Amino acid sequence: MDQAKSAKQTLTRRAFVRGTGLGAGVIVTAAACTPGAPPGGPGPNGSTPTGPTGPTPELQLSNIQGNILAGFNKDHQRMLFFTFPSGAAAKQLLSTLQEQVANSEEVLAFNSRYKAAASSNSPLPSATWLNLALTHAGLTALGVSRSDLQAFPDSFRQGMRARSGLIGDSGPSAPSNWITSNADHAVVILAADRLSDLSDAARTATSQIKNAGGTIPFDQAGAAREDEPGHEHFGFKDGVSQPGIRGVTTPNNPDDPNQGVPGQDLLWPGEFVLGYPTQIPTGDGLN
Repeated sequence: MDQAKSAKQTLTRRAFVRGTGLGAGVIVTAAACTPGAPPGGPGPNGSTPTGPTGPTPELQLSNIQGNILAGFNKDHQRMLFFTFPSGAAAKQLLSTLQEQVANSEEVLAFNSRYKAAASSNSPLPSATWLNLALTHAGLTALGVSRSDLQAFPDSFRQGMRARSGLIGDSGPSAPSNWITSNADHAVVILAADRLSDLSDAARTATSQIKNAGGTIPFDQAGAAREDEPGHEHFGFKDGVSQPGIRGVTTPNNPDDPNQGVPGQDLLWPGEFVLGYPTQIPTGDGLN
């Protein structure tokens, strides 16, 4: 069986977007990886990177949500945790939200323009982005088949409450003290350079959800620290330990073609997006 055919069958097993009202490209995309030499050749001492061999796959960035392979990198963000209405109204709501979803291609292009403008002291561009994430409960409510749901890892299907003991969430951090619940169906992540733009986007999304019969049990706002730009709330430099992604990150280590900047290993995109080659092959090389 050739790998292109295998990729198609892998995605068929994971066709959980059928009937959800979402375009498949928002959640999953396909690519075959032809056997051959590892991208960039062997690493130091003739070593090769963990994962399938073959050229780096051409990523369909316009069919992959932003904030997955390309971070939003915004000073202001909102997260709207919501539940669906029932039946056709839920699918219509997701179809409406999908039209506003940012894709990786436009986010990467914007981030490059922003960096260039900042480096040259030119006026900084601005943008507002939206990402849509679905929970296991949300996929179930949308009628995704049991067999398709079984393709997901146990951690996703069980949910954080069931696994709280594994990550030390006890006492004040116990699930009984959490604001959100396993009943939440989805999260809309909004991000903007300007607070006014974020507020406008949040009002629009909130209105769309409520007008469709959905509920928003929790609305989380966040902003970059004014005293330490580029640092997250614990004070650490945000993104400093991010891995590189094959097909997105440019190899930039003359001593190791399997790294971006020195020390930044390039991971296979299947670790982040269904349908692409993964670090640890799963028989057909795709996740």
